[in-house]
Amino acid sequence: PRSPFVGRDEEMAELTAAIVAIGKGASGVVATIEATPGSGKSRMVLELRNEAEEHDVHTLAARSAPFGHGSPFAPWGDMIDRAAGLAGLAPGAARHKVRAWLEETAPDTGTDARWFDELANVADTSDPEIQRRRESPAQFRQNLRETVVTWLWAYTKRRPIVFFAEDLHWWPAPSLELLANAAQVARKSPMLLVATRRPVPLAIEWPPETTDRVLSLGSLDEGALQALAHGVLGAEVPKGLVQRLVTSSGGNPFFAEELVQAFIDTGALRTSPERSGWIWDEAKAEHANLPTTVEGVTQARIDALPARERHVLQMAAGAGRTFWQGLIEAMGETEASDALRQLSARDLVHGRRSRLAGEIEFAFKHATIQTVAYENHLKRERVADHRRVAEWLEARAAADPEFAPTISEHFLRAEEKAKALPYLLRSAEEQVRAHARLDQATDVELAAQLAEQLLDEPARARSLLLRGRLRRIAGHSDAEKDLREALAAADGIDDRPVAAEAAVNLAGLLYQQGDLKGAAEQAERALKATSAAQAATLSRSARSS
Repeated sequence: PRSPFVGRDEEMAELTAAIVAIGKGASGVVATIEATPGSGKSRMVLELRNEAEEHDVHTLAARSAPFGHGSPFAPWGDMIDRAAGLAGLAPGAARHKVRAWLEETAPDTGTDARWFDELANVADTSDPEIQRRRESPAQFRQNLRETVVTWLWAYTKRRPIVFFAEDLHWWPAPSLELLANAAQVARKSPMLLVATRRPVPLAIEWPPETTDRVLSLGSLDEGALQALAHGVLGAEVPKGLVQRLVTSSGGNPFFAEELVQAFIDTGALRTSPERSGWIWDEAKAEHANLPTTVEGVTQARIDALPARERHVLQMAAGAGRTFWQGLIEAMGETEASDALRQLSARDLVHGRRSRLAGEIEFAFKHATIQTVAYENHLKRERVADHRRVAEWLEARAAADPEFAPTISEHFLRAEEKAKALPYLLRSAEEQVRAHARLDQATDVELAAQLAEQLLDEPARARSLLLRGRLRRIAGHSDAEKDLREALAAADGIDDRPVAAEAAVNLAGLLYQQGDLKGAAEQAERALKATSAAQAATLSRSARSS
């Protein structure tokens, strides 16, 4: 059951008024909901979505999970995936759905759907135009921004919209920069942009303008905590419980809910057939000696679960914030549905629309529950669980770029570096493709280091090329060194495609530096490598026919 939403009346009133205003054609605002974990950011978004639906205002939602680090545009891909319904589709079918969605949201505008294919990670890489666009990083970013902004302008001319951008603290810089461009539309059209974030530094300055609204969610007062407890219990709240919540929860809604459930689990809060309502037992509350942090109380709740439910929760935690029933069953719990039903009833997890076709997806109610359940699992079991998660995802989503960072992360945590490397390279390629900032392209650097450790020459050549390309974009002094090493490594193993690409990039870099002779030599080298690669491909085709 959903817990009550209390103590945020002023913030809800302000943003609901903004929804009503854009519904009547007024220009929107950029509002950021800032709060510590457990303060109700996600719940507020849910309530605002309901308000938008009641006022016939369209909504878009984008969020990034912690494991989404590999794709610079993961939140935008998430938005398109949800809005266009791409879950479980092959790239070709997904591109068809993207075009249908664009025609529905902004018809007759001439929007080039291939830019949205790029955001959704379903682009046709054999398309010469796609290849051409990726050769010019600066132009790529500019055209992408212009296309998204033009589409948003056209969309808001047809319908008012609320754009929810959740968990900005996990958004990569390219996605945040694109969101800052979307904010320009919100200020001048019937569009409300609602972002949520923790009070931590982000990849870029946010909000983008000092006039944008920032709504800080503070602690709940005694009245709000009493209302929250009443909503959870469905009956009159004992005064002793309210005082405990005031002194122990710090006014954090999630912490307060966890305390209520923990008091029920320990018997300090109980019902009796002899009297109505809830009975508060101060002595048992004292004897329970519950921890004084939200993590500690969450741990106490998990410890009190029946063994099977606790085991399922711990296995699910190894998968991350979201997981699938089929995964839990594949990990050994063949009858996981009953345990997941009970965990849902206990408000620890909840079902959600699945990104994998034919699979039932769940998510932890809060990141704290997932973190505590994970850390309480024995390390050797965590390692084994990560291996099973990686292999299960690999069997179902190996070709999906969206899952490459997640699969590589699980293989790494399972201490399977060789199996992680191909997915790290794919994730690194996505970071380079999207021209990620050098300091945020973590998978590019990690792939290069891992290939070196494993003495994997093909992967080393590829990773050096990727790092060299990214350093060239960033103007890094070691770009030439990386590209020359990539070229030498590729020549050593006769990897002509990588050699050709390294020579092309090196030629471009030398030309920029004014070394025309060196650039011409590398261009010639690239042509020879390309011709050789094409000849080898034709030869293989002839032998197989």
